Amino acid sequence: MHITQYMLMYMHIYAYICLFSGYVFPVHAGTVNDMMFSMKKRKIIRILLVCICLMFSGHIALSVLRPARISTYIYGTDRFQDADYTDISFAELNETVSDDARPKYSIPKGNGKDTVTVLFYLIGNDEPSSASATINTLNNILYAADSEKLNIVIQTGGCSSWNSKILRDDTIQRWHAENDSLKSVKEVISTQSMCDPDTLYDFIRYGLATYPSDRTFLFLSGSGSSTSFGYDPKGVHTDLSYTQIAGVLSRLDSCFDLICLDTPYASTFENALLFEPYADYLTAFETDVSTEGMLYQSFLTRLALDTSISTLSLGKLLIDSYALNHAQKGNRDPYVLSLLDLSEIRHLSQTALDEFGQEMTTILKNGTYATICDVLHSTSTPSHTEIDLTHFAHRLSLETAETLFVQLNDMIKYRRSYGTANLYGISSISPYLSSSFHFPQGYSDFLSLFDLYTDLADAYSSLVYPSISDQLVSRPMELIEPITPEILLSSQIWKNNSDRHDAYDQETLMRAAQTIIDTSISPASLQIHKRNDQYILNLSEKDQSIVQDVTVSAFLPYGSAYVSAGAIESTSITSDGMPRFPSSPEWYFYHDQPVPFTAFYQDASGNTIGHIPALLNGRKATLIARKDRFSFRMELIGADTTCRDSTVSLKGIQQLKSTDQITFLYDVYGQDGSFSGTYTCYSSITVANGLYLKNMTITQPIYLCICLKDSRDITYSSQILSYPVETSR
Repeated sequence: MHITQYMLMYMHIYAYICLFSGYVFPVHAGTVNDMMFSMKKRKIIRILLVCICLMFSGHIALSVLRPARISTYIYGTDRFQDADYTDISFAELNETVSDDARPKYSIPKGNGKDTVTVLFYLIGNDEPSSASATINTLNNILYAADSEKLNIVIQTGGCSSWNSKILRDDTIQRWHAENDSLKSVKEVISTQSMCDPDTLYDFIRYGLATYPSDRTFLFLSGSGSSTSFGYDPKGVHTDLSYTQIAGVLSRLDSCFDLICLDTPYASTFENALLFEPYADYLTAFETDVSTEGMLYQSFLTRLALDTSISTLSLGKLLIDSYALNHAQKGNRDPYVLSLLDLSEIRHLSQTALDEFGQEMTTILKNGTYATICDVLHSTSTPSHTEIDLTHFAHRLSLETAETLFVQLNDMIKYRRSYGTANLYGISSISPYLSSSFHFPQGYSDFLSLFDLYTDLADAYSSLVYPSISDQLVSRPMELIEPITPEILLSSQIWKNNSDRHDAYDQETLMRAAQTIIDTSISPASLQIHKRNDQYILNLSEKDQSIVQDVTVSAFLPYGSAYVSAGAIESTSITSDGMPRFPSSPEWYFYHDQPVPFTAFYQDASGNTIGHIPALLNGRKATLIARKDRFSFRMELIGADTTCRDSTVSLKGIQQLKSTDQITFLYDVYGQDGSFSGTYTCYSSITVANGLYLKNMTITQPIYLCICLKDSRDITYSSQILSYPVETSR
């Protein structure tokens, strides 16, 4: 029994003893009046003690013993239903191999007779935290045990300020690890980039040729995303796509026992397929990775002691060492780290995934687009561009989906996780995003058809619903008559995107257009209604079932123009489920300046992550803000100066210093409502006075609109309400 359960039990026992026995303090002799007064005091004390015990024990029960739950708004499906909440971390290694798996490329000789070469490709960048993490990784490698049968080759670069006596700034260096030290074997000219595919190829070819061995391992460590690895701000090539890395490996004659991607969000189905021809196993994070990344000391030491140890055991040790370090340091960052058997994925793709795609295409043609969107919305997402493919299949009541779920789960031989639910270890691009990746035909057909429906939904939204900029110029939102599929398909908005869908016949297009019209929010639901001195959106029952998230966007007058203050997840709901405009609008401020904060997504722990465009010390950056789901405060947790995409990665984040200067960037709209550009509208602010944003009531004129988002991630902007309240807009 957990210690908190003992505390809970004894508190309840003591509370009931106080309640029924009446014994709290000893009764002293005295007059009858004294005794009556003493009994009254003891009765009051008993009641207070009972209440305190029950309240405190109840708090423990709620905060410790209940499983975590992450929900979206009042609308739609809970992201993780209590009954469905599953921590899929497991500590048992699955050593079974599918009968349909291809033969392994590498088979150890056994009895410690194997020679091994381990290649580390470590890319830093110009952020101090990243450079420091790379140096810590080097030290971790050097502290491992040595062996004459084990060669460790390392290449470092991609940083202009290592703050190291050994690593040279703006220089690519190559090392051989020997006797707890680094021996320089080659220095590459500084104009080359670590993110140049030829640089990676030259390093791997050198390591394999100089230290031929029976087994080889490749580790890629740096910042990144689900589609690319590393970041070299000074190089001609700023990052390496995984497609480019696979192209590099195709130029080699050797295959690897294991490829390890020590970078955020890299455990994707696409990457596993890319690397399948060149390795037996893949170890990677489905989620983000803490700044220091993986630990290699235990892995290398165990390999040095037994060069014939199985790759499965080594992969497990690699994952366990990260989990142990994460726990010992008390990190709270959610993660999922998995070991994939690549020998099984090719057959899985050609059979289970292909058949799953075929059935999904069939049901999509039968009008289930909205249902599929609802399932996608409730599927776990490691990042805003990815879905957990295993969980997606598990949530569909289809025979092919269940087959895919089982085979995907079996392909993952080991995983450890923390602070996540229903992330099984391998993700894939969201069907909402078009993909040029070569999936099997059945799954590609499903993605293409889903893309058609999504494009039609975007066209319908642009055609029917007035934009915020249109409303800012005092043009009231007009009630629009429903349009027909013919009108939608003949509109110029659709024609601008229709070239991508030439393969579909008119019947398919008409059926898809009608489906979109039937499952979209009614324009009437975006009108403001006044009820009991409250301004609300009067949603129909159908529209309430469509809405998944509710946010508020704000616009502030700035001279003769308007500036956007972003969008926050902050509005109230009436008792019958109608979104309500605030009576006193509040917004996040930093040093008395409105913050252009936009909530982007919820991480695996349910914390809201948002972006703030800004100049950091005069350089364009995206500030990262986080609001804990148990707190009302918003905190600046760092900045991303790469500005490559919107994925928030702890491994590429820059910590803010007290001397940093922040200048917020605002989207500005002109008098005619047209977008004018992004500008600095206020003075710079020093970070010295803290990192927390204040939620303050806005006293100046402001325009608010409630934005409704459906399960297709389409946002609908309501009629704008101006403060002081003017309903004419």
